[in-house]
Amino acid sequence: MKTMKHKRLITMVALVLVAVMLTATLSGCHLFKIYDEGDLLAMMNELAVTMFTGDGLSVNILLENPEKLDLDGQPASLPLPDFDKESYEENMRGLKEILGIFNMVNYKKLSTKGKMDYDTIVDYFSTLMQYADFYYLDNRDYVGSSDGWNVLLPLYLDKLAFKTENDVKNWLSLAEQTQTAFAEYARFEKEVLIPAGYARSSIAYGEIAEQCESIAKMADGEEHFLITIFTDKILNADFLSDAEKQNYILEATSKINEKLVPAYQTLTTEMRALSEANYPTKSLAEYSEGKAYYELLFRDTSSSSDSVETAYNNLKVAFNETIEEARTLQASIEQGVTLTPDMSIEALERYYQTLKSRYAEDFPTLDANTPDATFFEVPDAMADFYNPASYFKSAVDSVTAPETIYVNSANAGGYLGFDIISHEGLPGHMLQHSYHKSSGANMLRSLLGYVGYAEGWASYAQYYSAKYFEGTEQEKLAYKVQCLLDKATTYLYTIIDIEINYYGKTKEQLYADETYKQIFSDRMYEYMIQNPAVYASYGYGNYKMEQLRKAFKGRDYDFHLYVLKCGPTTYEILAKYM
Repeated sequence: MKTMKHKRLITMVALVLVAVMLTATLSGCHLFKIYDEGDLLAMMNELAVTMFTGDGLSVNILLENPEKLDLDGQPASLPLPDFDKESYEENMRGLKEILGIFNMVNYKKLSTKGKMDYDTIVDYFSTLMQYADFYYLDNRDYVGSSDGWNVLLPLYLDKLAFKTENDVKNWLSLAEQTQTAFAEYARFEKEVLIPAGYARSSIAYGEIAEQCESIAKMADGEEHFLITIFTDKILNADFLSDAEKQNYILEATSKINEKLVPAYQTLTTEMRALSEANYPTKSLAEYSEGKAYYELLFRDTSSSSDSVETAYNNLKVAFNETIEEARTLQASIEQGVTLTPDMSIEALERYYQTLKSRYAEDFPTLDANTPDATFFEVPDAMADFYNPASYFKSAVDSVTAPETIYVNSANAGGYLGFDIISHEGLPGHMLQHSYHKSSGANMLRSLLGYVGYAEGWASYAQYYSAKYFEGTEQEKLAYKVQCLLDKATTYLYTIIDIEINYYGKTKEQLYADETYKQIFSDRMYEYMIQNPAVYASYGYGNYKMEQLRKAFKGRDYDFHLYVLKCGPTTYEILAKYM
C-alpha cells in the first residue's frame, strides 16, 4: 500500500507552531488545564489539518473536500534534505512539544475509543522521535532504485487528480521542482552521506541511475509518458476552457522536456559517477549504530514492540510449521495440476468481482456508497523496478472517493492474480482503509501509518481468501498450498533480512545454509541491504495478526470487525483492548 513517507510528512511541520495551535484550539484552555475527551478530539482534528497545511500533494490525494477544512489552494512541494544534522535532531526531538500537549489529557476519564486513540498517538510520535538519533541512516531515502522520490513522483503525478485549477498548477510546479530537488538529493549524497561514511553500494547507485534513465527516456518521435498523462487529465478538466487546456498542455510539455527530463538525466549522470567509485555493500550491522537503528526500524515497520531477537525466534518456528503444513497438503495434489498466473487487467477485475461477491461471508462490508476499485497500469518506463501492484489510500474524508489499484503486469513477481486482489483490494488494503474511515474514525488515525498493521492485515486477508478461490477441488487445494508456500517464503525473507542487517551474516554464510541456498542470491542480498526491515511489515506483521486471531475468543467475522474498527495501531494496543 503506497502512502506518503510518514517521516517526511511530520518533519515538514513546524513543531512548536503545532503545539501552539493545538493549545489555541482548545476553547478556554490554559497552561495547567487537564483536558477531557472533547479536547482530545479537537487536538486530533487540529493536528490532522496542520499536517496537511502547505502540502498540496497530500491534500489532493488524501482529501476529497479540502475546502471544508480551509485547505483548498495549498501549494505542493517536493521535500528537501536537511543538511544540518543538529537542525534535524532538534526538529525530530521537537515532537515532545506535541506529546506534551497530549500528556495533559485526563486519561482515566477517556472512553475506550478515546484511550485507544490516545495510546496510538502517543506511541506514534514517541517512536518517530527516536529517529532523531540516526540522522545519517534515516536520511537515505530521498532517492532509491525501488523507492525514493525519483520513483514515487511519476506515480503521484499520475494519481494527482485535476479537481481545481490549483491542482493543475501544483502538477506543473512539481514537474518544475525536480530540477532543484534532484540536484539537492545528489548534493546531499556527495556532501553529507558519503563524507560521513554512509555511502550506498556502487551497485545501488548503478540501479538508481538505471531507474532514472528509464524514466527520462523517450522513444524517437514520441512524447514523454508524463506529457500523455497530463494531457489525458487536462482534457477532462471541465472547469477549463479549450484554450486554457491547450495553453496548459504547452506549459506541461515545456516543463517536462526542459525541467523534469533533464533533472532525471542529471541524476542519472550523478548516480552513475558514484557507481564507478567502488563503494562496498554494507549491511546495517556493519555500522556502529546500525543494530540499534535496525531494532527501531523493525519495531516501527512491524507495528510491534517485540525485540528483533524475539521476532527472529518466532519466525523460525512459524516458518517450519507453515512449510510442514504445505507439504502435508501437497501430498494430496494429483500430478499435473497447475495454476496459471494471469495479471491482465481483465483477469484482475474478474478476481475483484469474485472476492466482492464472497468476502461478506466472513468480513464486515464496505459502505454501500464506496465505489469499486479502478485499475491502472504502471507506466512502461517504470515497469522494470515497480512492485507487481499497489493500493493507493483513498481520500480519508469521503466514502465515495475513488479507490485505486496500480498494476504492473510486466512484473508479475510469481503472483497468480487472485492473490494480488485479495491483498490490495478486498478483503485486503481497500477494505482495511475504507472500512475504518467510514466507521466514524477520526481523520488523524487514518493518516498515521502503521505499516506492520497495514501489511499484516493485507497478508492475513490474502492467505485467508484462499477459501474463495474458484476452480476444481484439486485447483483449490493447489492454491491453498501456494498461499502457504508464499507465507513461508515471506517468513524466510524476513529471517534472512534480520540475519543480514541485525546479525551481520555475510553472503558466503547465507549461501552455505541449506535452508537458504535454494532461494538466496546476490540480488536478494543487495535488495535487503538497500531496503532494511521492509519484509518485517509483511512477514512479522502477518505473524502478529495470526497470533492475535488465535488469542481472540469469537468468530472470524467478529475478529475481522474488531481489527478493522480499531484501525492503524500497534499489535500490543490491539491486544490491550481486545
